[in-house]
Amino acid sequence: MQFSRVLKIAAVAMTLLHTQAFAGLGDWVEFNIDNGQIKMPVTIEGVSANAIIDSGAELSGINNAFLAANGLSFDKGPKIKVKGADGSQTQASANGVPVNMFKAAFTVNELVKADMGDASDAVVLGSSFFRDFLLQIDYPNKRIRLLDKKAVNLNKLKNIDMRADRKTGSSIIKVALGGGEETWMLLDTGSQAGVVAKRDTAEENGWTKLPVDSSAVVKNVKVDTFRLPSMTFGPYNLENVLAAIPAQGQSLSNLENSIGNSPSFRGKRVNGLIGYDVLKNYVITMDYSKGRMHIGLPETI
Repeated sequence: MQFSRVLKIAAVAMTLLHTQAFAGLGDWVEFNIDNGQIKMPVTIEGVSANAIIDSGAELSGINNAFLAANGLSFDKGPKIKVKGADGSQTQASANGVPVNMFKAAFTVNELVKADMGDASDAVVLGSSFFRDFLLQIDYPNKRIRLLDKKAVNLNKLKNIDMRADRKTGSSIIKVALGGGEETWMLLDTGSQAGVVAKRDTAEENGWTKLPVDSSAVVKNVKVDTFRLPSMTFGPYNLENVLAAIPAQGQSLSNLENSIGNSPSFRGKRVNGLIGYDVLKNYVITMDYSKGRMHIGLPETI
């Protein structure tokens, strides 16, 4: 079972975070993009590796391959029930994992042990990891940093409607697609796609009549890609936006499982997700715990 794309919380388990040093708070750290995923440098027990930043993951995990390749073991954490495409299962977790990143040192608990591919990827950090900070991602300049919540009045500066589930950390944002009414979409920094919409939403808006560019696979679901003529993303208007919908007979079951039971999203129909192909042109600043977000253009560096 692949962690970053299919594991979802069934019985809520929060990642506990203790900060030991804040020397690097506010400093930019460079990252790379790999298939739409943010990968930034991390050191665990003296071993350099990658951390994947994935706001679509409701919990954080550590890679079994990384542990095995480096002969590492940590204190046993609680068993955590997780939900994937093949149903629910209980998995082990690790406590007391020393994580050095953002030029700071953290001790992280309840990292779910999971198969995450290559051993060079050590951990996946979901949005709950960042609940004590503001997270700022400068996509065009490929840099990322943590900010003290007192340093920026994001309640005043926010320029897009955002809601957050305080238990899981998942966030939804309100956008307008194809010139239609505003709709709620899951914010997913771990998805390569720009816009992925539910098929019934596409049918309601007539998008299934648009020419299909190609077929692809997103979250283990076959999708058809096409171009939305327009999209409103906060204060910005986009044109010719790459989008995808499940092919005939398919559904975004993994996406729907991740948002369907969130009490914070009750009464809000969430119609898909927004990922890297939209976010890549902007600087986004987020408060996951409060559900606040600002979108801006990058500076030249």
